[in-house]
Amino acid sequence: MDAPDIKRLRELEEENRRLKQIYANISLENRALKGVIVKNSEAGEDTGIGGFHSGRTWDEYQKGLWGAGDQSDGVSLPTPDTEEG
Repeated sequence: MDAPDIKRLRELEEENRRLKQIYANISLENRALKGVIVKNSEAGEDTGIGGFHSGRTWDEYQKGLWGAGDQSDGVSLPTPDTEEG
């Protein structure tokens, strides 16, 4: 291996390390937000308010088992494969 190849390898290793750290941070934030959503959903079942349909779970929402057309509680949400914007 030549000196430029070694330098490039080190640069790629550093970039890989940074990207892995970014992914880990985003994954952690994602888990935290899912936890908040589930807690809000569970609280809404008791009080009649909340971001999700009563009796429905976050996993059901992610799997597409209910979507924007299901308005049993008057709330319309985008389906998992639909981006807002």
